[in-house]
Amino acid sequence: MSENGASDMTGDGDGRSYRELTPVERALSPYLHVEPCYVNVSKCLRVFGGYFREHYMQTSVKEPTPIAQIFNNHLLVTYACDAARERQVVPLAEALDEPRLGALFCSTEIVERASSARQGGQVARNRLRLPWPESRPVFIQYETYNYLSEIELRRMSDVQRLSMLCQIDIVKDDEIVAAPLFLGVETFDHFRNDDAALALTDHAENWFDCLPFDLGGFAAGGAVAPVDEPVWRAALGETPGAALAARLGGAARERDGDIVVAETTLAGAPASVAMLGLDHPADAVLDAAALYQAGNALVRLARTPADVLVVQHGGVIADDARAALREVAVAPHAPRRYCAIDGGSTYRILRAAGDLGG
Repeated sequence: MSENGASDMTGDGDGRSYRELTPVERALSPYLHVEPCYVNVSKCLRVFGGYFREHYMQTSVKEPTPIAQIFNNHLLVTYACDAARERQVVPLAEALDEPRLGALFCSTEIVERASSARQGGQVARNRLRLPWPESRPVFIQYETYNYLSEIELRRMSDVQRLSMLCQIDIVKDDEIVAAPLFLGVETFDHFRNDDAALALTDHAENWFDCLPFDLGGFAAGGAVAPVDEPVWRAALGETPGAALAARLGGAARERDGDIVVAETTLAGAPASVAMLGLDHPADAVLDAAALYQAGNALVRLARTPADVLVVQHGGVIADDARAALREVAVAPHAPRRYCAIDGGSTYRILRAAGDLGG
């Protein structure tokens, strides 16, 4: 992972990492698809109702071949994501704020190994490894026969990262259980993408991790050389996040407590940004627990309509905080950009702006 939080993931196409792409390339908006490993067809048709069922039945391929089945599974997931977007389905973090029976959530989570099986092994469950402190465990429970292959079912005995659309079936004091409509992995390999977007599919997992210097007002910081932590700590001192928010760019700004919303640019294109700056000591690591304890700050950030969700801290940002930020931003059916700006990047931005003196 780079110092700015974006992974240096190299694709097979031209060998460049995400950071080596041009700002214009990084500003592209490919369609994010979930390549399914599990699909509960009947549940999808039941949850989304008559019009959804009719549309799917009219457009699916009526051939008893493996290729037709693969196409239909991808088509159903595409339509389910469209329906989830229309219904404004929230990621798991938001759903857990007020969990209720029958509610849907759509997000990408770390799935633990299968923990139990019943009914002759046809029903199994896996615990979700959440990046924030858990008040109670969350499980997905599913019918094993809905897996698309035995290989993919066996993978559920390992820890893996899966995108999912689920419906909450059980809400108890000691657990929450949800049933998946589909499970799968993120990809740009989809018919809604053109050749330029298809070429980026090796970057799909980290695509929405926005570099700070692609945001308007912050670009000059990219020309400032990175420095060691003692240097940027000494230079920043107690510099508040408000100094950084003032550099976002854009005339119209709103402040809601610790969140600033501004109209700015992303690699030159118009974009709205919501930046969370907690009153958190610069010498303390900002972790997911701190975000959770600050009035469930990430959920409040996710409920803004901004195109880019930003967490800024004058010190070190922990990996679990970055993971939690991604969870609320990159819902598979409605992904948004996110950006974690730590002390090192804050130093470079403010140094370029002349706000640190020297």
